[in-house]
Amino acid sequence: LSRTMAASLLKRWCAELPAAATAGAWERVFASGANWRDFLAFTWNIRTASGEDVFRTAADTWDKASPNSWALEGEPQVDRATGVETYAGWLRFNTKAGTARAHIRLDKEGRAHTLMTALDELHNGQSSIGASRPRGTQHGAVKGRRYPSDPLDEEDLNPYVAIIGGGQAGMALGARLGLVGVPYVILESNSRAGDSWRKRYPSLRLHDPARIPPKHVFHCNCECWLDASHGIRRESR
Repeated sequence: LSRTMAASLLKRWCAELPAAATAGAWERVFASGANWRDFLAFTWNIRTASGEDVFRTAADTWDKASPNSWALEGEPQVDRATGVETYAGWLRFNTKAGTARAHIRLDKEGRAHTLMTALDELHNGQSSIGASRPRGTQHGAVKGRRYPSDPLDEEDLNPYVAIIGGGQAGMALGARLGLVGVPYVILESNSRAGDSWRKRYPSLRLHDPARIPPKHVFHCNCECWLDASHGIRRESR
C-alpha cells in the first residue's frame, strides 16, 4: 500500500509541476526547508539550494531550462529511517539542452523535501563511441590528414571550455568533452598532467583496485591499497 501511495504521489508531483512553475507557486511542489542539488541540468553548475533559495533558483532557471516530460523511472521507495515516512524515486525528464534525471524525496503532503537533478546527455552531443568512435590510423594517401606535429588550427586556439586543473577529474572531463566534439583546453599549474596525484601526501590510497579481476590491470602482488608510487610505476611501463 505504501509503495502504491509513493508511486501515486510521485506521479502527481510530476503532473502538478508545470502548473506550479507557470504560476510561480513553488510552495506547492517544494516543502519548507527543502534542499535541491543540481548538476548542470538547470544551473549549468554544481549547486546546492536550501530553503527559500530553492524557490529563487527555480524562478531563475526554470524558463531557461524548459524542463518537460517528467516521468517516474523504476520502483519508488518508502523510507522510514528517520521516523517520518517519506517517498523517494527516480525521475526522467528533458530540458532544452538535453536529457536528464532526478532523484526526489517527498513528504506525506506530496511536496519535495530533497531533489537532485543531473544532466545526462546533450541533445546535439552524441558521444563518439561504438560505431561512431574515431577510426584511428588512416592508411594510404589521405587528403587533408592532420598530424600531431601540425600547427594548431583556429579551433585548437579558441576552445569552448577551459578546464582548471589536470588531475584525474580534469582529464576525465576533457575526455568526455572530446567524445561529444567540444573543443577544450586543460590548464595545469604543475609540469605534467596528473602531477596533482603524483605529488599527493603519502598516506593517500586508492580504493582497493587490487580486487579488480586480473585481466584488467593489477595482476601483480601489489598491496591491496595502492598509493601514488604504484600509479607512477604502472604509467612508466
